[in-house]
Amino acid sequence: MVSIGGSDFWTSIETADPVEFRSLRVIPLLGPSHQQPEYRLFGTDTVEAVDITEVTEGGSIPDLRVKNKLKDRLLLIDGQELIGAKQNRILNTDVLIAAETEVVIPVSCVERGRWSYHSAKFSPGKMYFSSARAAKARAVHQSYSKFRKALVDQGEVWSEVDAMMARQGASSGTDALHDVYRQREEDLGELRSRLKLPPEAIGVAVYIGDRLLGLDLFDRTSTFSHYWPVLVESYGLDWLASDRAPKETGTAEVPLETLFEELATADWEAFDSPGEGLDLRLARDTVTASALLWEDGVVHLQAFPAPEKLIAAVDAIDRAGDDPIRGHFEQERHVPSPVAQREGELLNERCPRCGFLYGFVRSPPGPYCNHCSHEPHTGR
Repeated sequence: MVSIGGSDFWTSIETADPVEFRSLRVIPLLGPSHQQPEYRLFGTDTVEAVDITEVTEGGSIPDLRVKNKLKDRLLLIDGQELIGAKQNRILNTDVLIAAETEVVIPVSCVERGRWSYHSAKFSPGKMYFSSARAAKARAVHQSYSKFRKALVDQGEVWSEVDAMMARQGASSGTDALHDVYRQREEDLGELRSRLKLPPEAIGVAVYIGDRLLGLDLFDRTSTFSHYWPVLVESYGLDWLASDRAPKETGTAEVPLETLFEELATADWEAFDSPGEGLDLRLARDTVTASALLWEDGVVHLQAFPAPEKLIAAVDAIDRAGDDPIRGHFEQERHVPSPVAQREGELLNERCPRCGFLYGFVRSPPGPYCNHCSHEPHTGR
């Protein structure tokens, strides 16, 4: 167990006057802007020097390969969307990748209806919406504790995307989260233009009325300003959905001062990050949080209220037993397509290429995966 940031870190964080649009309230967080560790971000200026691809030609849903050709570290953040290749994904955790190295990163799919190449490489996309980021953070914590890996229940992610799509009245031919953002662009664009923050901001706490949606805090102003356009959309998507959904009950209300005190005094669990640094995790009845720590300095910290209904929903990973892949893919929703049901018997086997359980259909001259079309007898 470790504490985070030290007393100087927390006392150096100040709040600026809230910026509001209707019931959405954003409190800018101000503090020191550090220059270590040196790193670059995945954007239009670095996309040619960073190859994010499927791990193999056939692909694997929970993994992607990153080849950082930059002479600097590369920072990818939790919830960041990557679009392209065989299906769009989101990062399961923050990853700081050393210069001129290659790593495999943990991801989740946010485009259930596609498993075919749109491009060889991934490009930067949006951000996972804030309420789902909260659920995912707790699920990853549980996965780290059990398996020392940043896994989530893929079925739960798809359910979150389905629910948000329904609440937004959006549609997508491939069940892609990116299409929800695209179809709400007019409203989200207004949020981006209205919620202008001071240039010295290094983070935000975001509320709907008096209800905390979440908090994001970075180590420097340039990183926060880079991510703020997609972060405001991440919070904005939940805000737009709140106008359509019934008022939830049992949501924990966490004043900012109380949240800071809890984060500062808590004992965090530390895990090895997929990249450099430590991946810190905190799960309490009132809050769930994570942070990437590099040489005792916080690179990115995110925190969300953890109401009881959220805790119950994301504890599904506990039902996975001792097999993380089983927890990742074994969902009642994973049933064969009508074509698969017509063509042959579904086999109780897991595809070695994409990890899909109950995915093989018996068909001459041999079985094929109902999800990625892999044919073990031919290697295709």
